[in-house]
Amino acid sequence: FWTNGCINCIRNYPLYREWTTRYADKKFTLVGVHTPEFAGEAPADVVRAKAKENNLTFPIVLDPDAAIWKQWKNRYWPAIYVLD
Repeated sequence: FWTNGCINCIRNYPLYREWTTRYADKKFTLVGVHTPEFAGEAPADVVRAKAKENNLTFPIVLDPDAAIWKQWKNRYWPAIYVLD
């Protein structure tokens, strides 16, 4: 879970880029769930532009109403879950 206005999320971008490169030949998929903290972070075109600007090439699910956030009982940004 991340949002494009969170400094702690932004600090993780290099890690996300590294994972997509390091594990490209493995059965690994990084999926970002973008749950905005503020309304200005929510529009798809804003998320798309920020992802492009920061070379984030992984799939991003838009969660503007925090429905996924609530289902996962998430409480903070960024949050990383590893599923196997």
